[in-house]
Amino acid sequence: MSNRLLLALVAALATPAQAASAFGHEPGWRAELGAKQLDFRADDGTRFALDIDARPQPGSPLQLGLQVRGEPLLLRTEVALCHDARTGQPFPWRISLTLSGKTYLGCGGEPALLLQGGDWRVLDSAVEQRLRFEADGRFSARLGCNRLSGSYRADADGFALSPGPMTRMACWGASDAAEARLLALLPQLLRFDIEADGVLRLRTLDGSSLRLTRAPSSP
Repeated sequence: MSNRLLLALVAALATPAQAASAFGHEPGWRAELGAKQLDFRADDGTRFALDIDARPQPGSPLQLGLQVRGEPLLLRTEVALCHDARTGQPFPWRISLTLSGKTYLGCGGEPALLLQGGDWRVLDSAVEQRLRFEADGRFSARLGCNRLSGSYRADADGFALSPGPMTRMACWGASDAAEARLLALLPQLLRFDIEADGVLRLRTLDGSSLRLTRAPSSP
């Protein structure tokens, strides 16, 4: 695992613990892991709710041995990039749940956490361009000459940016061209992925994409 990818995953779990969701396919299943309870439902009819005294913590794996109606249950979570088998959407945890010899594999955590924790610098740009995603659903962008702010969504259903206010400084040459390209791409972005080398790729419906890498936060 690259250092950049590891930093992205650690940043994804560096927030206070809250209720977390996990899910998988073949068969389909979903779990809600709260501070004190695990609720599990699978398409094959397996359902249960258990009181627990532990949950995933920032940067740490979790392994719990429990019982459901007298049957052994093993829950494992791992801080590792996980892609949903159906949509390809990235998540910050890999999760497995084994009950009576049957294993349910899936992903968990909030996809938005993979984006937060610092600035992302645009690669393949002639000028310095950065995006920053905040925990409150806001984003900011250094376009080249100007700055932009707005809101974003990154969850199990996809990714979207809603640009808002922007400064109006004069811009020309390479900076003007780079700024215009980024402004045109931002509202079209529909998906994101974290690649094996830690690069963030934001994609549009027509196949265009924007590549970014972690960078120190702007002053």
